[in-house]
Amino acid sequence: MLLWLLRTLRSAAELIPHERPRGQALSILRRAEDVLLTEGPLFLASRSLRVWRWIPGMIRSVRRDRQYDKWLKLHSPSKEELQTMRSLIEKFDLLPKISIIMPVYNTDSRLLRAAIESVLSQAYPYWELCIADDASTRRETLDTLAAYEEAEERIRVSRTDENSGIASTSNRALELSTGEFVAFLDHDDELKPNALFEVAKLVNHHPDADLIYSDEDKQDQNGRLCQPFFKPDWSPDLLLSTNYANHLTVMRKDLVDKVGGLRPGYDGSQDYDLWLRVTEVTKNIHHIPLPLYTWYMGEGSAAASTLAKPYAYEAAKRALFDALSRREIDASVEETHAKGFYRIRYRIKGTPSVAVVIPTRDGMPLLARCIERLQATAGYPHLEIIVVDNGSQDQQTLDFLSSGDFKVLSYPHPFNFSAILNHASRTTNSEHLLFLNDDTEPISNDWVEAMMEHSQRSEVGAVGARLLYPNGIPQHEGIVIGLGGPAANLDHRGYFNLGGIVRNFSAVTAACLMTRASVFQELGGFDERLAVDYNDVDYCLRARGRGYLVVYTPYAELIHHHSATRGSLSPEEDHALFCSRWRVDGFRDPYYNPNLSLKAPFDIALSPDDRAPPVKLQAK
Repeated sequence: MLLWLLRTLRSAAELIPHERPRGQALSILRRAEDVLLTEGPLFLASRSLRVWRWIPGMIRSVRRDRQYDKWLKLHSPSKEELQTMRSLIEKFDLLPKISIIMPVYNTDSRLLRAAIESVLSQAYPYWELCIADDASTRRETLDTLAAYEEAEERIRVSRTDENSGIASTSNRALELSTGEFVAFLDHDDELKPNALFEVAKLVNHHPDADLIYSDEDKQDQNGRLCQPFFKPDWSPDLLLSTNYANHLTVMRKDLVDKVGGLRPGYDGSQDYDLWLRVTEVTKNIHHIPLPLYTWYMGEGSAAASTLAKPYAYEAAKRALFDALSRREIDASVEETHAKGFYRIRYRIKGTPSVAVVIPTRDGMPLLARCIERLQATAGYPHLEIIVVDNGSQDQQTLDFLSSGDFKVLSYPHPFNFSAILNHASRTTNSEHLLFLNDDTEPISNDWVEAMMEHSQRSEVGAVGARLLYPNGIPQHEGIVIGLGGPAANLDHRGYFNLGGIVRNFSAVTAACLMTRASVFQELGGFDERLAVDYNDVDYCLRARGRGYLVVYTPYAELIHHHSATRGSLSPEEDHALFCSRWRVDGFRDPYYNPNLSLKAPFDIALSPDDRAPPVKLQAK
């Protein structure tokens, strides 16, 4: 009955006369149908009743599409700019030939022509279009291919009489290719006219580039561009959570050959499987922060509905499992509530010990609640709780400290958050340090394990949790450098579900941060000159400077009664030292796209003072 109602409403929405409201209504109803069929009516009802979350999200989505209309007017290359690009190509030292791989099967001729014309319109001329037809039976598809092959010598077509699937068909297209690089284009999608120019420009700046990806957007059935995905730079944990890189993807041809091309049996996620294998043989991965690729949101396409290709999700799970096996990682692959998003659950090696360090002063009610919830939700048995008392005078707090089943340290000096945590770290032999504010309240079970599974990884230097305000709104889903000042906690606001999966960040908050004791010692702990602010961000950035990853996990979830104990303190000297050390002004966070606003998270930046230049953060 509910499914019938949703589909009836979709039919009614088709009659809305104005393009934008019609598209928005159809998008909402399509998503509701997806949730109903994949998660069931109870989950749909629970999501629908949380109006305080989805109504603001819907409003943000509508506003973002309107911002994108304006962004396109500002940034889409004009005819004059495309001509300038053509003239600049003559000055390139490298002119790589790019083979565009396109598998085709019974494609609507209008969409197929649009895809091919988007290649013919490229400002960069050194390309070839390698098309493999997978035994199409539609005459219009075959006639379109024949016409373009005859008219353009850079277009090559392979044909077969037997349908073999997208992976095998793409491999036949790869066999036609003679370029140094290969790019992948679906038969109903389009490239922006500057797409290959931007790729060639990047190769000239980074001649060692092996794998390149760009941002992307979508095109609805009315021809309107919408839903831009402005992506972070290379994020290995994010790739294990979802195929975020996706389109446009350009790879060095010899690497594709080295890993064996696309694998039959992974259709629907064959590109994800290829990404996972290629990133195991190179670290020369680059991101172009421009939407150079457009998905077509046709009926039955993955761009329009997560239900379009259910087999793709099983193929993605197999690809992830294979990747873990190749990398000899002891972990499982789990689905999440959102289709196309996964959790890699690493098995904890042995029984490492964890010291939970909780600074406090005169905060008995909060501290008691924190420890009570810690003990109730942390099923991990090898915990050592260390409370560091920074001069409490309240008798109730003193009584609680003297009667608890935890270790109490005294720090009878002026408040210095870094010094307090460093002091506690010197008193324990635990293998992992978990720094926890006394105004936090753990709410998810096994949250310590959720952090430790990443903290134990040799390539990880720090792990952060998902912190919520008491009203349930996210307070911390990672930290962005330059957001609203030197650095700020991030609420993803539902942006492509990035807050709901494991991903990398430049920094996470020490309100709940886990790190290996060996890393903490290697870095010399927290910088005690940063007594109040930015000490956690500085620690994470120094860890990244040593080659470590910083990981955010939403599977460790806590309520944070933010600044309930000390209030809000932000000394000017901490601000000045941090900004000077990390040259914050004029630099951007690689995990936050430069086309996104530094004033309002995940809004699209429409003015120069609201965006950072496309260069990476670095220390003096």
